Amino acid sequence: MKISTILEKAAERLDTHGWQQGSNGEIAGPNCAVGAIRLLETGDSYGTDSDAAMFAHRWLCEHANVAVTTFNDTISRTKEEVQDVLIALAAEAREQGK
Repeated sequence: MKISTILEKAAERLDTHGWQQGSNGEIAGPNCAVGAIRLLETGDSYGTDSDAAMFAHRWLCEHANVAVTTFNDTISRTKEEVQDVLIALAAEAREQGK
C-alpha cells in the first residue's frame, strides 16, 4: 500500500475505531495518529517505525517543528486537527509519488 493511502486510511480509522492520546492503542482501537499509521502498514501499532510513520514524522518536523506523537498528544488537540494533518500529509506523499 502506498504511503498516501496509508495516511488517508489512518485518518479514516480515527473515525471508525476512535482516537486517543498518550498511547498507540490496540488493533480494535482507539489509536493515536502513529498507532493508526503503524497498524495499517505493519499490523502492529507498537511495531517498528513504518515508512509512512517516518514520512509523517519528517514532514511535521520540517514544516511544524514538532514530532507526530507530540502533535497528536498536545492537550488542546482535537481528533479533527489530527485527521486534517494526516490528509495533508497524504496529499504531500501523493505529490511525491509515494
